[in-house]
Amino acid sequence: MVSSCFMAVRALGLPLPPLAAASSDGSCGLCGVPIRKGVTPAKLYQPTAEFAAFEHLHPNRSGWICAACVVVTSSASGLMTRHSRAVFTANKAYRMSNAADICWMLQHATPPFVAVFNTRASAHVLWQAPVTHDRAVIGVVVGSTVGTIRSQAVLSAHAALGRLADAANKALGTHYHWPVFNLSLYGDLVDACRLNPLHESMLRSSANPKVMGDLCAFDDLNPTERWALSALLLARPKRGQSIASFDEPPILEKKND
Repeated sequence: MVSSCFMAVRALGLPLPPLAAASSDGSCGLCGVPIRKGVTPAKLYQPTAEFAAFEHLHPNRSGWICAACVVVTSSASGLMTRHSRAVFTANKAYRMSNAADICWMLQHATPPFVAVFNTRASAHVLWQAPVTHDRAVIGVVVGSTVGTIRSQAVLSAHAALGRLADAANKALGTHYHWPVFNLSLYGDLVDACRLNPLHESMLRSSANPKVMGDLCAFDDLNPTERWALSALLLARPKRGQSIASFDEPPILEKKND
């Protein structure tokens, strides 16, 4: 089992600390990798009263954390501060701090990879992140939300919004690029990428089956998919059925470079 923390540590070229093997079996209290007695390098770990992410500890924790999680929780590594908006592939770490970076991740990141996007001043995002093995369903942590992104569902909703904008603008005599608002990448996902109330009322009362089908494509998105759709709309504000490729974001500096 390769954890998100191990992938991030390897992508940045950070060394693992020389830990003694665990004296009992269990699971890492953060990323959940198996800890084997006498085999797995591990460190005893008990969160302090100031620890603010008890709900995100692994349910099968056994008092140990693995070597990769020791690095992740170290202030020296910067993995919970400087590198908390990033894509970690098998051998590289990429910045993911703006809409274009997110779009590149959606379109071009090569699995396996780990995607994290911190939206708070201090957050424990990395060990919660799922490892993506197929870009059709991308695992991501956005703020405090661990979610998935179906790439095709987001692209379908993007195309649907273009058609919905055309239908709403024609009926209402307006000229909106998109019939949505609150395209937020950095805030609460609950209200991200919502339909404009005026357009929504008109669209949902439509008897046109094509309009209803496009509304279903939009309604089917989960919160992290709406976040991804927001990135596409912010990076490409003009309506269009096709989406161009996005440039590779900067590679984060490796320790041994």
